[in-house]
Amino acid sequence: MNFKIEPMLSHPSGLFILIGSVTLAALSTVQLSLIFLFIAFLFDFLSGIFASWVEWKNKKIKVKTYLIESVKLRKSIGKAVTYMAVIGFTYGLEALFFIKSFNLAVSDKQITITLVAVGVCIAIEFFSILENTKRSGFDLIEKINTTAKKVWKTIRNVKGESNDTPSEL
Repeated sequence: MNFKIEPMLSHPSGLFILIGSVTLAALSTVQLSLIFLFIAFLFDFLSGIFASWVEWKNKKIKVKTYLIESVKLRKSIGKAVTYMAVIGFTYGLEALFFIKSFNLAVSDKQITITLVAVGVCIAIEFFSILENTKRSGFDLIEKINTTAKKVWKTIRNVKGESNDTPSEL
């Protein structure tokens, strides 16, 4: 099973997705966060099917295959079971050691470690969706980076400054 968090942490957009997803989960209830996770999981599954179809369509030699293969289906089921195990284990640790919720400085919402775990799972799903869209021929991250560079260049031109883009973009 390809269940790695390292690619997500090595790219600025992946880190942004991770922080955003954990924040989204943390500012909602556990039930709502689990619904978000289910929707992200379903969308990842469907985008993976679409990406497989696009890859098959672009092959020069078309061997008859099925859109949903048992190997990939087993991986998806394994991923879902892993998510449930991580979330259940985290909840069990909270209950066993009486770990209390905490507040963030930006909200008065009570945050638990379980909410953070659900947020990490949501971030993994979002990153997987981005990978599937890239496999489908649409690189969303590259489009965002290109647009940001154009906007930055326009702002600098309006201000009368140099046309150099910042090094972090």
